Amino acid sequence: MAYSFNGSSNYMQSASSVAFNAACTDVSLWFWVDPATLSDTIVFEYFNGSNFNALWTLGVKSGGNDLLYLRHNGGGGNDAYTYPFGVSPNPLYSIWHHLIVNHIWNAAAGGEITAYLDGSFITLTNTAGANSLSPFNDTAPVTLGRRISGSLYFTGRIAEVAMYAGAASLTSGNVAALWNGGSGEVATNVSGGSLKNYWPLCNNGVATTGGIDLNITGATQVAGHPVVAASCADPVTGTPDPLMAASVM
Repeated sequence: MAYSFNGSSNYMQSASSVAFNAACTDVSLWFWVDPATLSDTIVFEYFNGSNFNALWTLGVKSGGNDLLYLRHNGGGGNDAYTYPFGVSPNPLYSIWHHLIVNHIWNAAAGGEITAYLDGSFITLTNTAGANSLSPFNDTAPVTLGRRISGSLYFTGRIAEVAMYAGAASLTSGNVAALWNGGSGEVATNVSGGSLKNYWPLCNNGVATTGGIDLNITGATQVAGHPVVAASCADPVTGTPDPLMAASVM
């Protein structure tokens, strides 16, 4: 199972703020982009609406080239990291993708952003100039499908959102296990690394790790979750959701 967002009013938001302040932080999620209504949209945002030292934004950007983009504001600066996701129609749309984004902070070397798409390292371009990354020093709500301010609604599907925070980032082994060759995850793969919060998004917004649930506004449950896990049992039959192999790259 997964949740579908209509691009105009659907979103999810954590019932309370999530602690995400550590030297190394990772976000892992699956997403499916609807190419029919592409616009600047937010897939995942970690932001309390005021403290720009604690902001993650992951989304899809339109305007000539549609970009997978990562935005982080720190110390009053603004960094936008982009990856050429392709112009619609494109095989990168209308299928499931797995994304991992890692932020590393070192007092001597500063900050660094790295990312993996479908298990492979991708090269990001910093389009905002000087690196102003800073360590996270706050807690904030997690919002899926729009900005916390109520704009940039996402059209597509989201599943398996996990947040990691600790002294070390996810290893290449963790990345490979989460992607699992595109064959779907198992629950034990998600638990690797310094897992802090985990929302399977199978039948509801309940957090199986972290204890802070997501409140659902309008988003609807759909079949085709890219994960094979006991926690994603079908609410009617009680059996694991079948892997939609044709929709996973």
